[in-house]
Amino acid sequence: MTRSINCFACVTICTSDLSVKIEGYYFPINFDRYEPNIILPPSGSNEEALWNQREAFVQEFLCEELKLDKFASFRDLTQEIFKAYEQNPDFWHQRLRPGRIWGIITTAIEKFQVTEVYCFVTDQSEEEKSGRLKDTIYLFNILQKWLKKEIPDLTLHSEIIKTKAVEQDALFNLYYKFFSRVSPGQNKILISIKGGTGQMQTALRIQAMASMVEFQANLEPELNIIKVLNGEPSSCKLNAYWQYIRSQKYQAINKLLQRWDFDGSIQLLQDWQRYLQILIQENIADSNVNNSQVKIEQIIAALEIAVDCFNLDNFKASQDLKRPESHPFRKLLFNLVADNNYDRLLNLYTQCRIYWELNQIANFLSRLASFCEETLHDLIQGLEGLQYFDKVNYPDDWFLNKSKVETDLWKQFEKNEGSKCNNKFPYRLPGRFSKRNFVNALIQYRGNLKEKTAWQKITESLTKLDYWIEKRNEIVHSAKGVSLESMQKSLARDKKNLNKDEQFASVACEPDEILVEITNISNQTSWMLNQPKNKFVGLNNTSYYIYSDIRDWVVSQLIETRNLLHSSANLC
Repeated sequence: MTRSINCFACVTICTSDLSVKIEGYYFPINFDRYEPNIILPPSGSNEEALWNQREAFVQEFLCEELKLDKFASFRDLTQEIFKAYEQNPDFWHQRLRPGRIWGIITTAIEKFQVTEVYCFVTDQSEEEKSGRLKDTIYLFNILQKWLKKEIPDLTLHSEIIKTKAVEQDALFNLYYKFFSRVSPGQNKILISIKGGTGQMQTALRIQAMASMVEFQANLEPELNIIKVLNGEPSSCKLNAYWQYIRSQKYQAINKLLQRWDFDGSIQLLQDWQRYLQILIQENIADSNVNNSQVKIEQIIAALEIAVDCFNLDNFKASQDLKRPESHPFRKLLFNLVADNNYDRLLNLYTQCRIYWELNQIANFLSRLASFCEETLHDLIQGLEGLQYFDKVNYPDDWFLNKSKVETDLWKQFEKNEGSKCNNKFPYRLPGRFSKRNFVNALIQYRGNLKEKTAWQKITESLTKLDYWIEKRNEIVHSAKGVSLESMQKSLARDKKNLNKDEQFASVACEPDEILVEITNISNQTSWMLNQPKNKFVGLNNTSYYIYSDIRDWVVSQLIETRNLLHSSANLC
């Protein structure tokens, strides 16, 4: 059966969580701990006098009524109260009131419609003499019975701690198992850690955070003594674990960005956005949190442009850069991706570097093939070769119009391509070798020594890469896995054996030399086309085109956002 709730509360109950009516006032049966949010009665008031005498009232009246020694332990006292409550519920119900926990529960119900509360209670063995005296097992039974009558729709669960309540490792394990069992399917946790030992509080806080439930808040009762004496619940405020969660998110995002995972970073930031939105909706945030939402929108916009570029979608990248959220970084990126500034060949080159760095060999080989073919496209355009192609009817393809090609140029192309180019008009260049033949024909026809020199170096590198491009095609069609190790083994095997790949394998470069070859191709292409050396082309300490700029900008903005939120006093 599917659970309908999506928010639950978990609390550590303690000895101050029960008051009994004595002589017209409700006194906690054991209130011996420091409370940071306590609101004491006015000095000199009757309530102050009553509060200062609370222990005497319990010892002289309640213990005598229950026929207990006035120094009875909390465990024994609550056990006797529970027995009496069971025997005479009408009499005892109106005399009992929950302590701190009442304000916690009423706040959880009013603000989050909580219907389930998990209470961590202690029931230690007789060997734990000192700890056992303050066990809360019978206190839970009293609270469960009382709240069942007052709030019928509320279910109180007990999570019983039978080990020492100060054994940190055992407590961590207990709370880990609890959240593994309870938190799946939940998106909100409300926590109160005022009760229990310090070790219980620490373990609960840390394991709650580690559960990665989307929204977590700490319920902190403001213990108003006058309300306690009158049997009324105290108010309770909500504090979110936003600082720790933010630190977790930002550390994770930084790690993702180091691996160029822009899409994953967007997902984490959107989770963080939703969390901040809940803070705002629940009125536990101030204007700084609201302002940070704007900054996060800008960060996400920058990351989306990086995703666009990874998808080779320069049109969307250009459009996204024009969005209002992109204004803070538009100047930074305009010369790299806006409109006609986008460099597709450089993007493919950069992605080859990134995928190699990440050891994502299949993606690397795919981008390698695209880079080599795109280089030929750039050379055709840079050498004024587009005029020979029908880009009106075939804007995304390469149909050669023979009627526009000079006779000597066609003869040079036919020499390399073969007579098949005369069979169809227009003639479609079917792949990288045909395009390479046409670029070669163009360069020979133009007769420029610089172009010939650069082209010779480019073709040498392209020839060394042919084997790896063919391997990429083989991987795609066979769905085989690939790694650096398998690349090395494949090349060694094909160099040794005579097979269809032998013609490419015999001249192929080693896997770790591929980046050197594509860097040579990039540099020689720029030199041939009289373009300045590109600062993003290189192997050592070279930035990664638009990706480095976006990553650095995002990291700086996350630091700024962290500092902005740090000043939010209402949340800390």
